[in-house]
Order: sequence, then structure tokens, then C-alpha cells
Amino acid sequence: MSDYALLLSPEEALRLGEEVREVVARYRLATTGAAAPEGTGRVSMIVHVIPEPDEPGPPVPPAGA
Repeated sequence: MSDYALLLSPEEALRLGEEVREVVARYRLATTGAAAPEGTGRVSMIVHVIPEPDEPGPPVPPAGA
């Protein structure tokens, strides 16, 4: 599995999702009714582009320190 942390604007996140769908579409023979090429097998790919909760800021020193 892969996990990537990216810094994206909302527009960039939408564009990334569109680009991933375009790449996956090139490999979607399994849903077209075409015979599978020899040596291939069906796989599943799960992709989510979701915002992460804000990361915590730097620790605040205790009062009087």
C-alpha cells in the first residue's frame, strides 16, 4: 500500500483526482467485456483524496517556564 501526504489547494486536489481517474481509465479492460490478456489478473485500486485534520502547532511552554 502507498500513503502520500501532499500540500494541495482544493483546486489541485480536484485536478489530482481527475488525473488519477484518467490514468486508471487506460487500464479498465476488465469492465469492457474484452478478454483478459494472458498473464493478467483482476486487481482493485482504492484512491481517496481527502483533507487531513490540521496538524497541531508547536508545543506551548508551561506558564512561568
